[in-house]
Amino acid sequence: MWRFLYVADSEAQAEDDVFEATLHYRQHMHHVREAYNPPDFRVNAAAINPWMDSAVSHPDGVRFVLETGALYGTPKRVAEQIAALRDLGLGHVMCQASWGGLTHAKAMASLRRFGEHVAPAFGDSSA
Repeated sequence: MWRFLYVADSEAQAEDDVFEATLHYRQHMHHVREAYNPPDFRVNAAAINPWMDSAVSHPDGVRFVLETGALYGTPKRVAEQIAALRDLGLGHVMCQASWGGLTHAKAMASLRRFGEHVAPAFGDSSA
């Protein structure tokens, strides 16, 4: 399973940072699709979700992808999100730690927090 990943010191900071980064990402993606897709290009309606649908507002599209495609918050919250996936039987998660307008410094700080405070809770269970 693939997810955006962002670990912050506070829930408020996480909310602000991921919303801003994801909004930037969505605006760019929709602009590029509109500008460069051929006029006859159509996506199967069954494959369209609120993230992809240009008729959905940017804020609503961002909220959809954050609810369904992101692990973010404080280290405690991210660990809880990962534990919930594990408890459903998921063994691996591939995370994208940088996207949209998220600065390199914020992505690196998030990865440090993940490595220091989240990953240790999911150490090798075969030992």
